[in-house]
Amino acid sequence: MAVHRWCPECWDRFPLYFRVCPDCQVALTDQRPGPAPTPNQEIVRVFVATDEALVGITRSLLEGESIEYLERFERLQDLFGWGRFGTGYNYVVGPVEFWVCADEADHARACLEGLENPVPEDIILPDDDTYQQPPANSK
Repeated sequence: MAVHRWCPECWDRFPLYFRVCPDCQVALTDQRPGPAPTPNQEIVRVFVATDEALVGITRSLLEGESIEYLERFERLQDLFGWGRFGTGYNYVVGPVEFWVCADEADHARACLEGLENPVPEDIILPDDDTYQQPPANSK
């Protein structure tokens, strides 16, 4: 049984007692507008975030490219044991995984390329002794 009714023009959702969209003046339908769902579509894992900060960055990059994704284990990170304390992810449930449809996997991997690569060895970083903090503003 349908719980909501949908406007085929603006795609807004309304309770069952609405019959016409108040904005578009179009009869509402029981089926959600848009493309038909594709059951049993193959999905593949494209990224494993071993750090909590990478989860937000990965979301941002995938949404910026309009790639639909599934996050696996994200909501379970803080549920068991000590959560992400000191490790970046929960050892009980594992790191957060990002899955996409198989036909978008190459595009998603290209967007996420280099997220977890370490700093190359040939980059010269400043020594701790030579680095000076900028002076604080005093008033």
